[in-house]
This record gives sequence, C-alpha cells and structure tokens, in this order.
Amino acid sequence: MIAHRLFIPTLLLPLLALTATAQVPEAEPTLSSEMTLSQCITYAQRHSPELIPARVQMEQLEVQEESARMNFLPDLNAGMGQNFSFGYTQGHDKVLRKNNGSSTGLNVSTSLSLFEGGARWWALKSSQEALESKDYILDEVEDRIALTVASSYVGVLLAQQIVEVAEENLSLSLMQQKRVDAQVAAGKLAPSEQLKMRTQVGQDRLALNEAKSDLDRAMRVLRLDMGITEEGETFTVPRKDPESVIARLESESPYHAAPEWTNPSLRLAQLRYDLSAYDVKRAKAGYMPRLSLSGGYSNGYFHYFGDEIPNQSFGDQLKSNGQYTIGLSLSIPIFNRGQVRASVRQAELQRESALGQLIQQQFSEQRNITLATADLRKAEESYRLSKDNVEVAQQSLDMTEKEYNAGRITAYEWEQSKNKLIGAKSQYLQSVYTRLLRSINLTYYLTGTLPR
Repeated sequence: MIAHRLFIPTLLLPLLALTATAQVPEAEPTLSSEMTLSQCITYAQRHSPELIPARVQMEQLEVQEESARMNFLPDLNAGMGQNFSFGYTQGHDKVLRKNNGSSTGLNVSTSLSLFEGGARWWALKSSQEALESKDYILDEVEDRIALTVASSYVGVLLAQQIVEVAEENLSLSLMQQKRVDAQVAAGKLAPSEQLKMRTQVGQDRLALNEAKSDLDRAMRVLRLDMGITEEGETFTVPRKDPESVIARLESESPYHAAPEWTNPSLRLAQLRYDLSAYDVKRAKAGYMPRLSLSGGYSNGYFHYFGDEIPNQSFGDQLKSNGQYTIGLSLSIPIFNRGQVRASVRQAELQRESALGQLIQQQFSEQRNITLATADLRKAEESYRLSKDNVEVAQQSLDMTEKEYNAGRITAYEWEQSKNKLIGAKSQYLQSVYTRLLRSINLTYYLTGTLPR
C-alpha cells in the first residue's frame, strides 16, 4: 500500500484507543468484544462488499497486461481432417472404376506479425501503466470505506451519549415526580400537578426508548458498513468522554496540507488521461502498412477401398506428401470505409473526455477541501456556543431548583427549565461529534491520513 496511508493523525489517538507505538494490522482482522474505530476500519477494509468490484477490476488489469505481452508471440495452429469419398472415375482407357476411399490430412501453421504501426507496442505500454494503478484503485475504495465507517462509528458514539442524556432526563423527572407526589399528599399541590408530572415522566420514558432505538440503528448501520451481515457477530463500541475528545482536537491543527499527498481519485483521473494518449497512437497505427511472416507444414494419407487402385504404404505417403510453406505478407490500407479515421476520432474524443474528468476531479478535490475547512470552523464555533449554552442552562436549573423549593414557582416551570438543560446537552453532544467527524474529513482531504 502507499506509505501515506500507514500513519494515524495524532488528533484521533484518544478516539482510536491505540498504543503509543505503531500497530501492524492483522492480515485477517477478526471481531472482538469491544471495537475501536481503528479496528472497525481495518475489519471493513477486508470484508466490505465494496471491495469485490475493485478486486475484479485489479484482476482485469493483470489479464490485460498479460494479453498485451502475449501479442508479441507468434500464433501456432494445428489441424486434422478426415474425408470419405464414394463413386466412379473414368481413366485414360475410358473405363469406369470404383473410386471409394478415405483421406486423412494434418497441418501445422504459424504466423508472426513483424510490423503493424506500433499498435501492439502502444497496447503493451498502456496495459503496463494501467497495471500500476492497482494500488490507486484499492486505496480509493479503502479510503472511501474508512470515511464511511468513521462517520457511522461517530454516529454510534453520539447515540450512546444521547441515551445517557435521556436517562439523566428520566432520572430528574422521576425525582421531581416523587416530590410532587409528596406535596400532593400533604395538600400543598393540586392533584392535577401530579397528573402533569406523570405525563412528563411518560414522555421522558418514550424519549429514552427512542434514544435506545436510535443507538441500535446506529450500531446496525456500522455493522453493515463494516460488511457484517450475520446477527450472531456482535461487538460493542467503547464509550468516550466528550471533553477528552475535544481536548485532543484542540491540541492539534488539521488545517495544514501534506505537500506530497494526492487523493487516489485524482491520481486515477490523471492516469486515465495519460493512458488515453496511447489509445490515440494505437488508433493511428491503423493508417500504417502491416507486415507478417507465416509458415506451415501439411501432410496426408490416402487409402482406396477395393483392388481397383493400389494403395501406397503409410510410410511412403508421409515421405512423399509432406509440404512446407513460408511467406511474407504485406498489407497496405487504401480504403477501409473511414473506419480508421473514425477510430482515431473516437480515441481523441475519449482523451478530451478524460481531460475533462481530470479537471472536474481537480475542482472536486479543491471543493472538498474548501467545504471541509468551512464545515470544521463552523463546527468549532457551534461547539463553543453549545458548551456555553449548557453552562447557562445548568445555572438556570440551579436557580429554578431554589425557587421551586421556596415555593415561588410551579413544577411545570421547573420542568421547563430542566428540559432546556437536556436540550442544551443534546446540542452540545451533537456539536462535539460533528466537530470530530469534520476533523477526520479535513485531515483526510489535506494529508491522506486515516485511522488504520
């Protein structure tokens, strides 16, 4: 594999839960009870269905290169035939005689193209350079898999945190319900307040159930992105402290590009454009004359039925019937109904198309960097704002708690303040993991590094 993909960006180390030394991925990674992001990506890059067409394409390149090399070898063919004849022939004496017999023939022929305008040579050069793209093809697919798995993995981390927030929300509501029940029993609150509180608890239970369902769905998405379809193969994702993730993110800057890094998709587009030049040269070879060398050997055995015509022995016939041939053939194209001109024009148009795709890919890469940079800066600002909102909402709930204990506000007002805190925490968690995912994306677009 290409060296740039073997490094792990340090900003991802706490998330990946890797050791300080570089780890060599297993040849055949297996599932463990608890999977880090690095382990999930390594597993997916060996088992994802997206790898199947890539592997087929790589094998096709090998076959094409081998076929181009074999085109320089001569053809060798062998044939054999058996014929039977029945009837009469008239000799010089005007007498009809039976001419029933059989003939057995065999032949061996070979041909070698000596010159065809360089078509074979350009085909060989094209296939050899195309074969060098094997790593690019695999890198492109593996990187796409890594980005997909990273996204789904972060989705699981977020879903886990949302479940914890929903559990906290339900716990606070249950605590408040006990207080309301006690106040209703003491005659300090109307029974309607008790019903309102029970309704809120029911809604919070429903929210927790939905959060758990979202977590289950996120895990299913992650498993599918890893190429896991069997329900029996289970694993868990270790929970992460959001602040520890943010602490590492803020210690590193993902905004600096690696000078020698080129996205595999861009490399493939550049290679396809370079290869299109060989297609044009190969098509123009059709204007050139073709020279070929051929040779062969043939022999046969004739056997007549009956006594009218005497038969020579098998050995004598093989000695006398053998024939050798050798020759040169020159073919000069004069008129081919415009087929060569059409082939040349088609190859030139394909080259123009390859150039357009290269330019489009270059634009796309720059666009990805620009948008990923803007998205990360936006995510960083959203994180700072959402963190402040959590602090403000917590202070508000603390004040509301004092006001409620003093009897100056209702349970409904307390519940509203609590819900604002829970909402602020949910937004905060979303901002943390959005920021993490944006950092992963930008790091890849700028440096080509991905967790391995």
